[in-house]
Amino acid sequence: MKKILNRQYPELDGFTDELTRGGFDRGGEYLHDGRNKVKVFEVDGRRVVVKRFKQPHLFNRLVYTFVRGSKAGRAYRNANLLLEKGIATPTVIACVDKKRRGLIAESYLVTEYTDFKAVRDLRTEEKYIRAMGENKYIEYAVLLHTKGINHKDFTNTNVLYRLNDDLSFDFMLIDVNRMSFGRMTRYTCIASLKKIAEDSDSIFVLTEKYARQRGWNLYFCHSVIAAHRGMWENRKKAKASLRRILGRKREQ
Repeated sequence: MKKILNRQYPELDGFTDELTRGGFDRGGEYLHDGRNKVKVFEVDGRRVVVKRFKQPHLFNRLVYTFVRGSKAGRAYRNANLLLEKGIATPTVIACVDKKRRGLIAESYLVTEYTDFKAVRDLRTEEKYIRAMGENKYIEYAVLLHTKGINHKDFTNTNVLYRLNDDLSFDFMLIDVNRMSFGRMTRYTCIASLKKIAEDSDSIFVLTEKYARQRGWNLYFCHSVIAAHRGMWENRKKAKASLRRILGRKREQ
């Protein structure tokens, strides 16, 4: 087992060790039960979130072990880089990798709990709050890009928000294992917005807001987002078709 523990949380040393020994499965409450599993745990009066990444296939196990590092390890490093740049993200407590036959098989990321809500939940707010929130969401995307921060899965569930009493908004990034840092071109900035909302119409509206804030040509921005959204949707359909085919073969 390989572990990095934030020095500010020595009291969670035993808890993080236990995760790879069945502790994740035995306790906690699910926040998300999908490909990756996320649970919240109460540990000595402190709420912490644990994300267990899906076990990688053999090729990725080799890559994660000898080349790139695990997803949990990358998320831990990226979170600290974000905090250094003044971008909020849940404080990382630990990352834990468990190996089998010398290769990474399980990865866990442990962070502080946050009560921020996903930007997707803006649709439950009153109309004028929703409109303000969407504008601030785009301002936040511009801020990230001008700081050279490219979140490779920039969605309205990976950006969280809090509405304050004075109607100001605070934002926070999660799911930060896939990121890059450095100068971003106009093309890269717009391409990164391809999943900023769930439907294509909303994506075009938000992309136009983004373009206007940056003073960029609308035709160029629409062309780039249309191409990248289309490629993403085609890949998604192809993967779904492949899963259906493989599922039928297993049944036979």
